[in-house]
Amino acid sequence: MGLFSRKPQQPEEELAKPMNREIDLNPSRKNLEWEDAYTLWTDNYSTMRMEHGWKVYEVDDASEFVIWQIDEVKVLATFDYNTGIVTEEIVLK
Repeated sequence: MGLFSRKPQQPEEELAKPMNREIDLNPSRKNLEWEDAYTLWTDNYSTMRMEHGWKVYEVDDASEFVIWQIDEVKVLATFDYNTGIVTEEIVLK
C-alpha cells in the first residue's frame, strides 16, 4: 500500500455520490514528492472512482484534471500536487 493511506476519511456511501467536495488523499500531511503525489492522483484516486462505477469522460494530457461521468452527471476533479487534496465539482447535471 505504500507511504499513504489509499482511502480518504469519508464514508464509502458518501464517496460514491457525485457532489461538490474536497477529498484529502494525504491526511497525514506528509511532504509529497512529485512521484508520490502523481501516484495518489493517477492510481489511488482513479481506482477509488472506478470502484464506485464512475467512468472517465475526459482527461487532461498534463494530468491537471479529469472529468468523470456518473449516469447523466459530470464531475470535474482537480488535484493539488502540493497538499494531496482532490477538488470535485459538478459541472453538468
